[in-house]
Amino acid sequence: MDKFIQVAEYLDSIEPEIWELSTKIFSHPELGFQEYFAVEILAHFLQEKGFEVEREVAGLKTAFIAKHGSGKTLAFIAEYDAVSEALGHACGHNFIAAASVAAAAALKAANVPIAVIGTPAEESGGGKVIMARAGIFRRFLGCMYLHPSNKTRVGGRTLAAQRLILSFQGREAHATRDPRSGIDALQSLLMVLWQYNAVRRTLPNTFLDNWIITRGGETTTVVPGYAVAEAHFFAEEPGDIEKAATFLGRVAKAVESVTGATGQLEKAEMYPPRITDPRLREAMEKAFERVGIEYAPMPEKEAGFTDVGAVSEQVPVAEGYIRVCDASNHTQTFREAMLAPATREKVLQAAKVLAFAVLELLPPPCSNGA
Repeated sequence: MDKFIQVAEYLDSIEPEIWELSTKIFSHPELGFQEYFAVEILAHFLQEKGFEVEREVAGLKTAFIAKHGSGKTLAFIAEYDAVSEALGHACGHNFIAAASVAAAAALKAANVPIAVIGTPAEESGGGKVIMARAGIFRRFLGCMYLHPSNKTRVGGRTLAAQRLILSFQGREAHATRDPRSGIDALQSLLMVLWQYNAVRRTLPNTFLDNWIITRGGETTTVVPGYAVAEAHFFAEEPGDIEKAATFLGRVAKAVESVTGATGQLEKAEMYPPRITDPRLREAMEKAFERVGIEYAPMPEKEAGFTDVGAVSEQVPVAEGYIRVCDASNHTQTFREAMLAPATREKVLQAAKVLAFAVLELLPPPCSNGA
């Protein structure tokens, strides 16, 4: 039997299982490095399909590898962390995980060697960066996956990104009885942000940042003794992020000397830009065509960011996008779309695209002719 037909029929036959995986992970959102429920049901599904599953890869309790076949194979990436407690799976990682494991199961049923790499903490922890540092992805020929989106296409070069946490420890005091005995941590924090903002215009136009203050005191009757701000820095080149972070650290040190509060700057893993492999891109676009899905041309540059950039520094990578609604991800509207009836068909299509892309990359069958 033609392997494309065999794979498609297999995926159609397990469609209820695919949707159940997606909805179960959606209904049990877990933040980065805490995705125990998601890993358990994904590993159970893969083991039932005959995969060998390796747990706690690269020292991460919620990372895994499931493999069928010997030697180096292509691999699908599974993501499964939620955006936040408030937004849950507003990025559709439940969809990604379900499509990746289903596509792998279909290829195994067709006796095609394949693997799934379970990667935690894409949203902020940089699970793939840690796994890349441990050399995990070098075990494979290349990696692919499909992300739900508001457009259908293969993704181009993304931005570099890094999350930063700036905190100040001061000293609490009563706001009216003895305010001058306090050290205002919030004002120290704001002084840094004012100074930083005054010179950020010297950074390249491609540099972007976004800030929130997550802690600024407990009550208005007490001088704040502790204050925290979090930011994400984005740029076309990691060096521009490093330049901005270095300046921020210098300003924090200067403010310490003025106010007496103690500052601390924590930097999470750097997400390098994702580079798309031309061969994997072509295979994925052919797979879209086989499934009957129209797709837009791959943009040269993307406004998004992802830790799969660390993977693309080591092995060929292609990340596709498949439209599920008009809204952008990381919104409540997108989150709600993850349970929409139309999305059920989309996750099945995504699994077919992934499986077909691998089949496109296989060498043609040997001819019986001389």
